[in-house]
Amino acid sequence: FNTPEGLRALKFYTDLALTYGVSPNAVTYNEDDYRNMMAQNRVAMAVGGPWSFPLIETANPAIVDNYTVSLHPYGATPASVLGGWALVIPSASKNKENAWELAKFLTSFDTWMTWIEAKGGPMPSRQDVCFAAPVLQDQKWKVIFETFPHAVSRPPIPQYPQVSEQIQIMIQDVLLGKATPENAINTAEANVNAILGK
Repeated sequence: FNTPEGLRALKFYTDLALTYGVSPNAVTYNEDDYRNMMAQNRVAMAVGGPWSFPLIETANPAIVDNYTVSLHPYGATPASVLGGWALVIPSASKNKENAWELAKFLTSFDTWMTWIEAKGGPMPSRQDVCFAAPVLQDQKWKVIFETFPHAVSRPPIPQYPQVSEQIQIMIQDVLLGKATPENAINTAEANVNAILGK
């Protein structure tokens, strides 16, 4: 991430608050705060994902047809976070066949359709559900579907929580004026390399 593109992205993101006054109190907010402020019509925009839609709309049903979504800005190649949960069957499991049947059931078309119709989110892990579920034909979901080809999974490494924390600290240090973007990204890179044993 310590590349010219990474530094440019860090500067863009932190300049929103530091130069342009967008969410000057961002360092004190968490995702729930933004979602609640969005539902209360206290902010013009918020960064979130498809899991946010039903939460915002449940908190404020009047907002349902009165907001939209857009892609994140990007300079070269767009990217989106591919998140969620993994279903794992331990190699030492005594019930591998049953676990496999459960995994197939939980990821089946019918199970996902039932979940989406009942909850309205999160984003299904199956594209066939995305394009078949009537509730997902809303325009805001179509924007989310545009991110599919650009979705990037978090690294599947045991140290990922510590790596993620260093990236968060890097951003926070710039926002709090503790470091320049250049110093923050260099420090984060050194810390991540230490975590990874490089």
